[in-house]
Amino acid sequence: MTALMLTGFAVTANAQWGTPEERQEHEEWIRDQKWRKRGMSATLEGGINYEGDGPYASALATLGYRYSPWNFFGVGAGYEGHGYHKRVEEYSLPVYINYRVNIIKHRVTPFCDAKLGYSVAGTKGAYINGGMGVDVALNPHLGLTAGYSLSIIDEENNVPDDDYWCDHDGWHVFMSFKVGLRF
Repeated sequence: MTALMLTGFAVTANAQWGTPEERQEHEEWIRDQKWRKRGMSATLEGGINYEGDGPYASALATLGYRYSPWNFFGVGAGYEGHGYHKRVEEYSLPVYINYRVNIIKHRVTPFCDAKLGYSVAGTKGAYINGGMGVDVALNPHLGLTAGYSLSIIDEENNVPDDDYWCDHDGWHVFMSFKVGLRF
């Protein structure tokens, strides 16, 4: 039997499954997940974003507060590669606020994520990133993440040694694969 419960902005599902021993093992595993409990939390993520013309590196660091097993709010900074234009690498160094919702409390956790901020170097401009994916916890401090994101940077680029001037919205849609450390 499945019961649905609305908590904050997250919809969570609580399913009765398996034998009593399996349920007890699952509940003990959940209790051991320190990174999912309330309190301060930090995440370091590094990985690859696959965009239309190739893979690009990504590294993000976020510090914040987990106020329930499902909801996290924090601030962060990082690096995201976006490709090349006229042989010049496009990248952004965003500083952002981050809100993340874990859909369920389990070893394999679907999530939704939103980042709002400003890219201070490279492709400068307003930074908006929304995504969803799945987080697989290998242990309480290490996880793998696969997701799909839409990143929008309201950019103004002046490419050095070129007459090219860019004043447009930069839409970057990509698949991401990351390894994350949680503290």
